Amino acid sequence: MNNLFGRYELIDPDKNHKKFWEVKPVGREYEVRWGRIGSTGQSQIVDEVTAFKRIHEKMAKGYQKVGSETVTMDETREKIKKIKPKKKAPKKLKSDSSETWVEELKRLANE
Repeated sequence: MNNLFGRYELIDPDKNHKKFWEVKPVGREYEVRWGRIGSTGQSQIVDEVTAFKRIHEKMAKGYQKVGSETVTMDETREKIKKIKPKKKAPKKLKSDSSETWVEELKRLANE
């Protein structure tokens, strides 16, 4: 799984294919960018499972890894460990009545 991140290209003159596809870690997610070689292309932020699934799909289609801009899985895991976790969403109240609502707020404040 090491060195999967980076740029992939698919060049086939017979089919007029001059495509690129790249993936890089961005915080806890991954940015994928794709398009025709020479253009800026399009990009999308995806989760880890989607990123690895797409890497597999692109390699199966014949995309070849290019360049030296690669990041290993171990490096990515270390970067993710350094990121502070997101705050938990506040607990939902159980009732809509005003008396119960106030009591619930007091209970939540004391937890």
